[in-house]
Amino acid sequence: MPISSCSFFYGVVDRRAGRLSYANAGHVPPVMKTIEGQVSYLPTTGDLVLGMIPDVEYETVDMPLLQGSLLVCYTDGIPEAFNAADEQFGDERLLHMISEKTELVPGALIEKYRRAVISFAAGRPQYDDITLCICAF
Repeated sequence: MPISSCSFFYGVVDRRAGRLSYANAGHVPPVMKTIEGQVSYLPTTGDLVLGMIPDVEYETVDMPLLQGSLLVCYTDGIPEAFNAADEQFGDERLLHMISEKTELVPGALIEKYRRAVISFAAGRPQYDDITLCICAF
């Protein structure tokens, strides 16, 4: 029987304690944006995708959540979106987009980022899913 695998990010937010605990099974690392506008990837764990090795244990990272920060979770279909010139949207463009000053709430940011990727692709069909989730703290 063939082995199935998938990448997976699982996070638990404790708003009262201001903490995020997460495990990452081979998924692209989410991006954290502070209220000051600093943008960085969450620390990676180096863990394998789910399903590669039975009964593997995954590292859990526990970190503080600062008031006014945003957590941007996405699939690799966003930085790997192509335009007609065969250019990728890319990590640099993604980080720049997230770093821009904005007063928008997560739902409006999702729509803004979705439109940016679609506009960049300019109608070129994409081969991967484009998924985005944003949490504000």
